[in-house]
Amino acid sequence: MSYKLTIWQNNEKEIIEVDKGKYLLKVLFDHGYEINSYCGGQGICGKCKIKLIKGEDNITLEEQELLDKQELADGIRLACLTEINSDMEVKVKKSDDIEILTTGLVTETALNPEYKKELVTIDQPSLEDQRDFTSRIFSKLSLDDTLYDGLLDFNQLDKKSDITVTSCNKKIIRMEAGDTTDKLYGIAIDIGTTTVVLYLMDLNTGEEVDVYSLYNPQKKYGADVISRINYSVQNEDGVKNLKSDLIDGINNAIEEMTKDNEIDRADIMMVTVVGNTIMMHTLLGLETASIARTPYVPLVTSELKISPLELGIKINDRGSIHILPSVSGYVGADIIGDM
Repeated sequence: MSYKLTIWQNNEKEIIEVDKGKYLLKVLFDHGYEINSYCGGQGICGKCKIKLIKGEDNITLEEQELLDKQELADGIRLACLTEINSDMEVKVKKSDDIEILTTGLVTETALNPEYKKELVTIDQPSLEDQRDFTSRIFSKLSLDDTLYDGLLDFNQLDKKSDITVTSCNKKIIRMEAGDTTDKLYGIAIDIGTTTVVLYLMDLNTGEEVDVYSLYNPQKKYGADVISRINYSVQNEDGVKNLKSDLIDGINNAIEEMTKDNEIDRADIMMVTVVGNTIMMHTLLGLETASIARTPYVPLVTSELKISPLELGIKINDRGSIHILPSVSGYVGADIIGDM
């Protein structure tokens, strides 16, 4: 049996069919609604307040303890304790906004990016010099290998004109027509339990181009790491949901930064990520239950280098995602980054 659920948020209405007995908080999460839930739906924080406009009204003992008499009289209920057993109409307030710190101390360091862009003029072949075109680039730029995709780029290029070669560790990653050497970017991401901050960096100069901040999208599953661990353990798709929501939030931020700065995501070759050990695990789609119980052991603490395609972060597909190392379950990559 299913019921009709009408949801109002920001003067917009959505009507959905919901199976009998489902709890409202999970339904809201599944349909992309933002709502405060600091305890991750455990019924103890009293933050996931909604206004019940119409529907079966069974006030729980927990709601009587967490909500005052006026709230109850006004139809305020807790989404995590509201079971759908009739057609229902509710009003949902959007999560509270907070101020996110995006500035700090800047320390000058030597610039030595893993990825480089260089302009090259290919020496033209002759009967006396019949080396292949790739070998000619290798000799010009002191390179010795190429990705297959980098080689395929040659199909679209005029071999008699200047080309820009993107390389990494002496390997050709990408080839483009003309001079695009000034378009080479990386992103540093700080994943906090509450907020996520992205810094768009010019890898040629080391300068910060832009900063973008957002709530950690996982906050709807709990305000603290223990609540999120509990969510991942108690829900079949918990680990998957924590990862996909975080990746989606990061990709939306990257899209906004590329639009605002009129750059192509294909020119973003590198992402470096820090965060506490649990945030790193949720980003990678790894279970975190072992960190929450003695002896508090993570699945991994080593530095990782991952393909953007594998992780799902939308930068240049041939670029790389660097996960900084952690030390233990509660000394994470954010501390290493600070050091």
